[in-house]
Amino acid sequence: MGRVWQRALGHGAGRAAVWIRRRAFDVDTGLTRFGLTNLYSYVGEDPINLADPTGRYFAWLTPDMRAIIDRLELNPAIGLSVLMMDMDSRAMFTIAQVPESEVGDPSGAVTDGSRAHDGLACHASTTFNLAAARRRMEENFGLPINADQVVAHEVGHAFYWYSHPQGVPYSDAADDQTSLDWENALRDLPYYRQRHYP
Repeated sequence: MGRVWQRALGHGAGRAAVWIRRRAFDVDTGLTRFGLTNLYSYVGEDPINLADPTGRYFAWLTPDMRAIIDRLELNPAIGLSVLMMDMDSRAMFTIAQVPESEVGDPSGAVTDGSRAHDGLACHASTTFNLAAARRRMEENFGLPINADQVVAHEVGHAFYWYSHPQGVPYSDAADDQTSLDWENALRDLPYYRQRHYP
């Protein structure tokens, strides 16, 4: 059940917002606030037809992104962890492929979120641009990369946060290693990526 709050949304006096599954739904505009410049990128520019009736918590995915998560769930190295994240009602994860200008990171992919917060195990939002990620991977590491590997890398970051809630010691090095391990779970030798940064 949502709660109606009066709050300033940045461009007007207190406007009504309903909180649905811990997301602000602006009743004035009919939009859900995710902090993205393009509010429809999370549904592949089709807010009418793209929904997630499965009740899973990698939410509001385009069919292509849902297919990537489904493939990751079948991976013998990381699949059980991805499935656990996908089925946890205390968590929320979104993934969107966006124009390069909306990624906000020179690597071509970024995951923003937080560890245990507001009663959630974790919430994270990944945005990426495959062309930019491919270009950076080739320039910095001389390696190819595909969409599944980009998503695995970024979901690896989210999994580290998910499995290390507030109060549990956090390590940047361990976070980076987790994301590399998840990416490498989808790579074959000799194409393993050895380090997080060039």
